[in-house]
Amino acid sequence: MGCCCRAGSSWLTTPRLITNAACLNFRPIFNMCSVSFHRNNTSSPTASYSRRWYKPERRGGISQAPEIVRHWVQGDALPGGKHQEERFTVVSYNILGDRNVSNHGDLYRNVLPTYLDWDHRRRVICEELLGLNPDIICLQEVDKYYDLLNILEKAGYLGSYKRRTGGSVDGCAMFWKVDKFQLLEGESVEFRQHGLRDNVAQLSVFEVVVVNCKLLFLCSVISSSLMGSTREAKSRRLVVGNIHVLYNPNRGDVKLGQVRSCFLSFFFYYQ
Repeated sequence: MGCCCRAGSSWLTTPRLITNAACLNFRPIFNMCSVSFHRNNTSSPTASYSRRWYKPERRGGISQAPEIVRHWVQGDALPGGKHQEERFTVVSYNILGDRNVSNHGDLYRNVLPTYLDWDHRRRVICEELLGLNPDIICLQEVDKYYDLLNILEKAGYLGSYKRRTGGSVDGCAMFWKVDKFQLLEGESVEFRQHGLRDNVAQLSVFEVVVVNCKLLFLCSVISSSLMGSTREAKSRRLVVGNIHVLYNPNRGDVKLGQVRSCFLSFFFYYQ
């Protein structure tokens, strides 16, 4: 694997020989047994203050790990039921940075250390991602980018990474299948430059890899809508944004400002 550094805290992987087979087999991972465990609070006063609006002690007698049940929402079919084979999938996932687990231990008092250990979480996260088999993956709170890349690259993905500004070590990461997309251009957005904290975002322009003579209808619709009428209707380009907004639920103004800045950056870079 090769990589090049961009803007100091951004990384983009370059191609190498990639195998088609996923390195891990997917299997259900959330059949956790009930536990009764209270972890000592190892958070620093600063870390606890930063999330002071969350008070786990109010939850009282939680003594077992919750059963995770996903409710999938099926998207509407395209008119006429056509072009099913021409769709692509995108997954977005906040994976909880390993440093954040350590800094905010008060949030996870009822979770066994085994489940919080990064080696365990890395394995089950990658099993989940490879089981979903998405064409594009957008991750937030990534502070061990190369740990994930080493696994996903073997499954046919390339990736890029943008670390948050300031003292934080996590950031946003984007991965894509090399047999589906080619990265044409990538930019990162630092909200700190707009006075909107240390969060970041990624903007990437992809060209759809054509494997046959069919027109990829969905990508054409998206790209023609985003790029405007100046682009040819048959353009197979796609813009993907990956953003991690401020956590604080009391600062909706900052969240909105970050989203607005992300859209403005998109129009500035790609019009």
